[in-house]
Amino acid sequence: MAHVAVLGGGPAGLSTALLTSKHGLETTVFDTGESPLREVSIPAYLGYDDVDGSAFLARARSRVGEFGVDFRDERVELVETHGSEFTVSTERQDYAANYVVFACGGDRSLAADVGCDRDADGTLSIDHDCRTSMAHVYAVGSAARDPEADPQTRLLVSVADGAVAGLAIVSAESASVTRAEA
Repeated sequence: MAHVAVLGGGPAGLSTALLTSKHGLETTVFDTGESPLREVSIPAYLGYDDVDGSAFLARARSRVGEFGVDFRDERVELVETHGSEFTVSTERQDYAANYVVFACGGDRSLAADVGCDRDADGTLSIDHDCRTSMAHVYAVGSAARDPEADPQTRLLVSVADGAVAGLAIVSAESASVTRAEA
């Protein structure tokens, strides 16, 4: 089974993890709880009442956890590529992954480990499916978008990016399983 490593447990990472785990992919979210969203109030949107960022993330994390996501309260220190696989290293141990999703907000330093291209503004270059220039590597939310946008806009774009990346990974994995069976 493919393993998806999501680096960041904010709205973008949780959205990705929800879709990959819901579709049967082993998913690990690395999250140190440092999302800037925790510090803001999220205004009412589409029928939801105002909520503070911490409450939103707690509720989202709980929902995503219902699908078997493995949450690790560990800071990722290094991401290495080994052909078509990756090693995600934390202070505690190394984890193998087939896909890596950078959902780590404005900290794009780990993406340099695997050689992801950047745009002129320093964000990670992505295509319409949130794929970076490196195979099996995705970037969502502020890793690939303007981190200076207002919090509500960042939230909506981050959730959408996460969904796009999650579906792209599920689709890529389904295609590779179909090819292997043929």
